Amino acid sequence: MTMPWIQTEKGRRFDLVATSPAQVDVEEIASALAKICRFNGHSRYFYSVAQHSVIVADMLPPDARVYGLFHDAHEAYVGDLATPVKDALRQETGGIDAWRAMVDRIDAAIFGALGLQWPMPADIARQVKHADLVALATERRDLMADGPVWSQRMPQPLPRRIVPWGWDKAMETFLDRVRRLPLPQAPHGALAS
Repeated sequence: MTMPWIQTEKGRRFDLVATSPAQVDVEEIASALAKICRFNGHSRYFYSVAQHSVIVADMLPPDARVYGLFHDAHEAYVGDLATPVKDALRQETGGIDAWRAMVDRIDAAIFGALGLQWPMPADIARQVKHADLVALATERRDLMADGPVWSQRMPQPLPRRIVPWGWDKAMETFLDRVRRLPLPQAPHGALAS
């Protein structure tokens, strides 16, 4: 049986089952997240996962920022699976367990490559989840069409409005935030200086 893998932007192999920290490249993550649109593309404007990640990280205290910046980094390898799709998988036979196991394996490799604890410490996970929901509330207000009432309860949105960036600015801003972070060890992959 062949192990499933994807080819990355730099032409490297990223194994989806036999994932390891050595396969993680921060520049590839930044580039891919900058080109992936949130909400499966169902927003009024192109708005990237990279910009969302920067917004989440910027809301957090210094010790949690790296976790906020990389909280959706697995999407660089498996795409952005919208929450309603995850909810639908929970209702299907077989559920979401296989998806969750793959995402956890990829997250463990990414955070391992960064020298960070995975799973996130509980207090940091709570902070990241709250910032993620604040970002979602802001995105809904600023980027989504009026529509049905969402069932998810959300906090107040940010006072400032989101102005979507192009993918190149999203990638560079993401990498700029990485350069500013105090990481326990140098991340795998070359970072632009």
